[in-house]
Amino acid sequence: GMIMKAARILILIAFMVLEANHVCSAKERKVRNSEFELAVGGIIGHANQYGATPRPGGQLLLEYRYNIPESSLSLGAQASLGYFSRYDSSIDRISKVQNTGSTTVYLDYNFRIKEKFSVFTGLGAGLMAIDYEYPQWIAENTYEQKYIFTRSAVLNPRVGIEAFKHLRVTFEYKLMKKSYSYFGINIGFVIG
Repeated sequence: GMIMKAARILILIAFMVLEANHVCSAKERKVRNSEFELAVGGIIGHANQYGATPRPGGQLLLEYRYNIPESSLSLGAQASLGYFSRYDSSIDRISKVQNTGSTTVYLDYNFRIKEKFSVFTGLGAGLMAIDYEYPQWIAENTYEQKYIFTRSAVLNPRVGIEAFKHLRVTFEYKLMKKSYSYFGINIGFVIG
């Protein structure tokens, strides 16, 4: 679908840029173009159609970024793990959504506001492995916990702030099937 086409395009751009970087790597650089970010975040999903309310969870992220020389663009590749749940008070049951591993490729645009302060916005596309546990109705007042393991394409718009070249705060939305989609706020530390 559309998400997979976007992922292919972003991956193609990433390979082209990395190849250009390899060709140009003989030249000396004054600025480090590569950086790593380790981040933790809070996430929350949507209420479901039965009125189960979302409960916040958390996520852990590791991202490699390549800042394209003399450009406001950067390319990133991110791995993440995460978890959130929903509580349905009418049946006293919990649904759990766990990101057991995702890989996303990003293209970001960076707006330099001051020397040590910038704003960025970007779009990512990738693939997520999901463990989904939810109550399934069997008969009157009888529910059974069901477990599904699935993979989903993910589209990931994001916006954030980077301060002092080492601290990043990112607001994001992982767009998948509504049952799995979630909002996130991450705080990251950048090395490099």
